[in-house]
This record gives sequence, structure tokens and C-alpha cells, in this order.
Amino acid sequence: MAVPRYTLHEHRARRAGLHYDLRLQKGNDVYSFALPKAKLPDDKKVFLAVLSHVDRNDLSALDFIGSIPDGNYGAGNLSILETGKYIILDWPTDNSKIVFEVPKQFGLQDMVGRYYLVRTSQEKNYVFGKSNK
Repeated sequence: MAVPRYTLHEHRARRAGLHYDLRLQKGNDVYSFALPKAKLPDDKKVFLAVLSHVDRNDLSALDFIGSIPDGNYGAGNLSILETGKYIILDWPTDNSKIVFEVPKQFGLQDMVGRYYLVRTSQEKNYVFGKSNK
């Protein structure tokens, strides 16, 4: 089994303004989380992450750079801040909790560490944090 990939995008959306998108590959799918408040959490703060969509059987979202045309969801410009590989530590089929790690040998400096996404009572909202383990 291939090691899954992640991408951290800077998204300058025309409607939502500047925010970041975290994309996580799981098998042949890409889960996209909008991070409206900050690029990455640290071990002292957690942030909102919103599951914006899942690309089924399409890994191209991991490599997308460019402009999404007006009239389309997410219209605006995307650039890649970081991309690499990661290890899934826990990801149940109901997507209620995702725990993953970006080891030093797989990632760049910003994403190295262990992270978690825990779904809240609102189906698409997650708490996104970094573990100090």
C-alpha cells in the first residue's frame, strides 16, 4: 500500500477571503478541510476545520495550483504551501476522528508532527489540533 499524501493550500477565495485548505489522501479519495482561522495549530491551540468536500477517485486536488473560475464553488486562487506524505494513525470509517502524523523524513518543516481532527456535533465541523506526543 502506498503512503498517502497531504497538501496544504493557501486559498484566496473571492467569497470567503484568505484561508487555508488541508487535503488528505485516503486510498483513492481526497478529503478537503477548510481552515478559516489559521494555517496550522500548535500544541496549545485548536482551530475549526470544515470538511468542504471529498474528491472520490480523483487525486488531482492534491496537486492543483491555479484559479477556480467565478461561478464555481471556491472561486479564487490556490497555491501550494506544502505537500508531502503522512501516516494515518486512526481514521474510522465514520470519519468521526482522524489522527495522522507527518514524520520528519516525509514532510517539510511546517507540517512535521502529530495532528488530530475530531468531528463536532455539526457534521462537517471538526476540531483541528496538534498533539505534543
